[in-house]
Amino acid sequence: MRFALRLIAIVCLLAARITAEPRALSEGITLVGAGNYTAAILALQPLAEESRGDSVLQYWLGRAYYGQRNYRIAAQHLAVAADHDTGNEDACYWHARALRMAGDYPAALAAYTAYAARFRHNDNFLIETVYVHALSNDLRGAQKIIDQLWARTPPAQRGRIDNLRRLLEAAAAQEYLEPPLARRTDHFTLCYTPIETMTTPVLELVEDARAQISQLTGMPVSGFRVLLFADRDAYMRYASILLPDHYTLHAVAFSSPGLLTMYSPAEWPRDRRDADTMRQIITHEIAHLAILQRTRGEGMPLWLHEGMACYFSGWGGMQTGEIPARPMTLARLERSFILGGADTTPAYAQAHGMVSAMARQLAAPGLFKLIDLLADGVPLPIAYHQLCDESWNDFMAQWTQRLQETAAQPPAGR
Repeated sequence: MRFALRLIAIVCLLAARITAEPRALSEGITLVGAGNYTAAILALQPLAEESRGDSVLQYWLGRAYYGQRNYRIAAQHLAVAADHDTGNEDACYWHARALRMAGDYPAALAAYTAYAARFRHNDNFLIETVYVHALSNDLRGAQKIIDQLWARTPPAQRGRIDNLRRLLEAAAAQEYLEPPLARRTDHFTLCYTPIETMTTPVLELVEDARAQISQLTGMPVSGFRVLLFADRDAYMRYASILLPDHYTLHAVAFSSPGLLTMYSPAEWPRDRRDADTMRQIITHEIAHLAILQRTRGEGMPLWLHEGMACYFSGWGGMQTGEIPARPMTLARLERSFILGGADTTPAYAQAHGMVSAMARQLAAPGLFKLIDLLADGVPLPIAYHQLCDESWNDFMAQWTQRLQETAAQPPAGR
């Protein structure tokens, strides 16, 4: 009798687990589709630890980490999915894309090439190799792939390939994709074009901002490059290759790991040519570089990245916009930075306000520890709770009230 009861209990537990796992997987997939990547990771990670060979689970967990900008961790999970299900084109595509976004161009090129041979009917893999060749400054290799695609694609379907070919032809006409000349300092290299007239002012502004952010954050910013394009067309051409096509582009400058890309302030709109505005924009981008340098470009949601850049640089966010009366959800906040549009200005203000409220709880050292945990793949709610006694849900419920009670705390060191 006792054995029978024990057997019934075991069967019930197994049945509950079998029922719960598909439910959790389905929930995780839904959360990824909704852009709620943190919640998706929290739902899927426990399952993945017990089912490391489940290609479907590994795929969606990889997609969640990709959405969370943990590209190296995403590549690991997506590699498992691609290895276990060699016919899964999506898993192979996102695995190679994660390697590309992690900046591992040799591994990305090898993956794209292998998958292009495996899925000959899918031109996306070959098209992606064009971007990786170009980012590796191999314009000839990129052009060779374009010629292959052009020859095998019916004329009516060449639109995307034609756009990419024109892009490469424009770069080839100048004989460079990146500005070819360089001035090196002790901390960074400024790359510029022969016709650039703003080299010295930009060099001085970048150095001033670098020294300011390094002192303010305690994170020495060095070893990066500044790409200074002579005109907006060249800037846009480079950005269209470097950045995924679904990311909105800052009007005059943007940062990526180890790189500040901008076009000549002499060509900026008049309202941005003011010396103070130039200084503020460059300082904001150097704050991004400091964060990127510490995280290796990993793990920070865009809204948190922008909020911290506003907080550390002292510009943007609450200085230039107002927090919405009804704050955006984190998923909508993230989409605002990806897609741009009318939500962008209030999104900067909300992100800045949330980071300012967070700093009151964690202080500057805690913010840096939070950055480190996120880069290691720890979901934001868990990372935040590890650093203070407050749960993430409590923070989300109270951050607006805290900002109303007292003025936002200035960055550490000010």
